[in-house]
Amino acid sequence: MQNKELDGLFPDDHISVYYTVLHFRAIHKTEGELVSNLSLQWSQEECFRPILEKYDSVHLILEFKENDWIQDVRAAISNHTATSALIEQYHDFQSVLITRKLQLRSEFYNVSHYSDSPIHCDGCDIPRNQKKVKAILNYQNGLLIRKFVGNEEVEYTDTPWFPSNDQKFDVTAIVTAFGYNRLFALRQFMYRYQGPIVLVIYATSTQEIHLVRYISTHFIPKRVTILFYLVSRYLKSSTVFPINRLRNLAIRNIRTTHFLILDMDLRLSLNTYKEVMSLPQFLYQSNRSAVILPVFFYIGKQILAHCSSTESCSYLSNWIQPENKLELIECINRKICISNKNNIRTHMYVMPEWFTTSKESHVSRVRCFITNFMEP
Repeated sequence: MQNKELDGLFPDDHISVYYTVLHFRAIHKTEGELVSNLSLQWSQEECFRPILEKYDSVHLILEFKENDWIQDVRAAISNHTATSALIEQYHDFQSVLITRKLQLRSEFYNVSHYSDSPIHCDGCDIPRNQKKVKAILNYQNGLLIRKFVGNEEVEYTDTPWFPSNDQKFDVTAIVTAFGYNRLFALRQFMYRYQGPIVLVIYATSTQEIHLVRYISTHFIPKRVTILFYLVSRYLKSSTVFPINRLRNLAIRNIRTTHFLILDMDLRLSLNTYKEVMSLPQFLYQSNRSAVILPVFFYIGKQILAHCSSTESCSYLSNWIQPENKLELIECINRKICISNKNNIRTHMYVMPEWFTTSKESHVSRVRCFITNFMEP
């Protein structure tokens, strides 16, 4: 019954939703067997031992139902049934949690890449009086677009731009964000993608002061273009996130031959830009080729049970994240990471054989799409 209801909501596929789900389950089963065998095969290798130790620690923390335990202890304390040993254990554990959160936060922010300045790393704090950017209160027609190249504000124009035929190959990451509350992750993002970036931030007029404060107090390299898409809070549409309009705005502001659509919440591996720039020439010179960056997921409930905010969840994810294919395989084997969401037809493009491709291969051909409606 559910499959029949879904059939009318999406474009027609090569096969019905019923068979799509069957294929999904078969692929998922094959993938599980493959990563399990690879993990077992490599478990005796010395180079694989640090990976096993990392995910032993991750698994230990994620498996412990700390919130349930804390609630049980608090209930026992409230009911005067808790022993002194249990109370002492409870306070010790609270200290452990605080220490862990501070350590994860430090690891998240303690990264640095220097693009333009030998003094200031990308996204690092700068003195407040070094750059002064003011909020603009006058929104004509309820909309204001402000453009910054690095820390410098430049005039925004809506003129289409196209690369010349002899322009050197380069790839801009285009990113959209809703509100200023994702800016805490920009330093990490710039560290992980060390090429050109165009970031479009959608915000209401009440948030503009927070955006300009960030620009004024953080070093932004010139490889990064930031656009504020500011909407008056009095407009009825101010709560609508126009994702396609923002992406088109980002695309119009790139100055490279190619672009890569990303998301602010996407955790990139450190070699992403290097791998993208290593694509074979015949591929990026083709007008009929598109490259998909394989995206993987955490099993969300496991992560969310151990963090309480966007920031703290990002700190935890940063520690857990696989940085290469070997770590990814073990993360999937431990059922912490997954290659596609359960029975979601739009995430079925990573086939099991991808996990065994040569490390010398920078790209793999997608032989067949099971469905004709895909998203990262």
